[in-house]
Amino acid sequence: DAPGGPSSKPTVTLPAVSLAMPFAALLLNGFKTLETRNNELFAPYEGRRVVVRVGMKDWDNASWKLWHPAGAADLRPGFRRGDAAGVVDVGETRRLASFD
Repeated sequence: DAPGGPSSKPTVTLPAVSLAMPFAALLLNGFKTLETRNNELFAPYEGRRVVVRVGMKDWDNASWKLWHPAGAADLRPGFRRGDAAGVVDVGETRRLASFD
């Protein structure tokens, strides 16, 4: 059918961010609710939904395992690196001078 025809489904266009593992999975699995960065990646998306793409790289520090249960960073069945694996709502964003 032609676009807009009877079998067309509505579409939504959303911005996307790519997050390294394990952070993409921790976020999508509900274990990660706060994101700290040294840049303002999320500022333009405050109050909006964004697609989370699972990055191809791993974060090179395993300290996250100290605070999360086994399996927390597993991708849901059917998803792999490089996939757009979920949608999240971006809350308040702010620039901090320090972590005090």
